[in-house]
Order: sequence, then C-alpha cells, then structure tokens
Amino acid sequence: MKFSEIKKSMNQVSPPIQPKIRLNVKDYSEIVLEWNPVSIKKHALFYQFVSDPNPDCISLIPDGCINVLFKCDEKDPKITLSGIMLKENPLILDPNTTYFGFKPYSIVAVKDERLKFVEFLNESVELDYCLPDTEQLKEKILLANDLKERMFVLIEYAKKYLINYDYIYDVVEHLAITMCISKGQNRIGDLTSTIGYTERHCRTKFKDKLGINLSNYNGIMRFQNAVKSFYKKGSRNMTGVAHDAGFFDQSHFIREFKKYASDSPTQFKNSFSI
Repeated sequence: MKFSEIKKSMNQVSPPIQPKIRLNVKDYSEIVLEWNPVSIKKHALFYQFVSDPNPDCISLIPDGCINVLFKCDEKDPKITLSGIMLKENPLILDPNTTYFGFKPYSIVAVKDERLKFVEFLNESVELDYCLPDTEQLKEKILLANDLKERMFVLIEYAKKYLINYDYIYDVVEHLAITMCISKGQNRIGDLTSTIGYTERHCRTKFKDKLGINLSNYNGIMRFQNAVKSFYKKGSRNMTGVAHDAGFFDQSHFIREFKKYASDSPTQFKNSFSI
C-alpha cells in the first residue's frame, strides 16, 4: 500500500469502541481529533462522562490503544494510564464523578524517556510520577467547562511534553496502521513480506516498542471489528459476523473472541443495545 493510500485510509478508520463505558455511565460524549502531527495515526478519541452511583459493572475491552483517564474531582484529582490490554479488565471509578478520557490511536511518536509503554501492558498506573507539571495539568482540566475545553488543554500539554518531534515514520507504525486498516484480516507473514524486513525483525521491533506481539495486536484489530459490527444498523447474525471478520468458522470466532472478552460473542451482543 502506498504512503498516500495509507494516510487516506487512516482517515476512514472508525474509533475504538468501549460499549460498557458508553452504556453504563451518564452524559457520555466523544470527539475524534488530530493530536499528534508527526504520526500517521495522528488522531485520538477524547471522551467525557459522569459515573453512576454504583459504577461496578464497567470494564474495558482490548482495542490496541492506551487509555488516559482524568478523574475531575477537586478534592482528589487523578490521572490514570491504562496500557494496551490483552484481556477485558474492570475500570475502577468513583460514584457520581466526572471523568475525561484521552485515547490516542498511536503511541509510537511519544517521547520514550517520559513513558515506557512496554512496562504498562495490561496494567493501570497513576501518571503523576511519570510526567512533568501534572499538578498544573490537573488544575487546568478541572477549571475547563466541557469536553472541548479539556481536549484543547490536553493537546497543548501534549505539544510541550509528549510529542516526539524528531520521530520518523517507522516499521512499527507501518505495521500497526496496516493491521488497523485491514481490520486484522491479513496474516502476519503477508504483512511483513511487503516491507523489506524479515518477519522475525518485524516481530522483535513491534514487541520492543509496544510490549504487545504482532499476532495479539492483529487479533485485537479483528476482535474490535467484530464488536463494532454488532452495533451497526441491520447487523448480521453471528455466522455472518464471523465470516465478515475473517474467522474460519463459528467455533474459531467464539474461541478467538473469548481471548479478549469475558463473554461469548452472543452473550456480549445480547448484553448491549447501542
């Protein structure tokens, strides 16, 4: 795929979906916007919601992204980073609290000396000890009136502290983009054979940079595509979903789906209505 085609295709990729956040909180809203000018995957999902009185039924499913969540509480503000996840994990929230989230599509063009994302695979940590001027950032987030204001506060912070302006498009981002565009339906050998590097080299570089191996990332892209298809208007039955998502058959679909979610595809779909 040519570079120009990659850039055009990325603009058509839909944002990652987290059904259990959308359906179990109040006043959910989201915006997709460019945040990192040096990355091809330069967009991020910015979102905001108010937690319910008993927020104990919310979890995050794997989507190939990190997730930064601001707890907008004047008495106890916090910034939590959830790394790339391999399995559905609970999201711990305080009741009746406003939260602001930032989910960048790519982290390859972020300053490595400040954040080692390979250390956060499947983990959640408070960011206060990892980043500079977080107290000032939290104060500005708290003072902002709505999602848009908080979004631009974070983008300004990213311009100063997070974006690696020396970054050059590399094999890791190319592989991540290709798997995202293909929705996880291409085999790893086919992905690596077209870019001039050995499969072993690609696997090593990808794992060293993101902490997740190529096969898992590819599987998560396919998993997310299947989840998104559940909620499209006029969505197909499970056999059709499995076929469209590139699974061999229904049993293969169920087996792969349950690697990333706590429910089977049918149980997952029946639990929600977006």
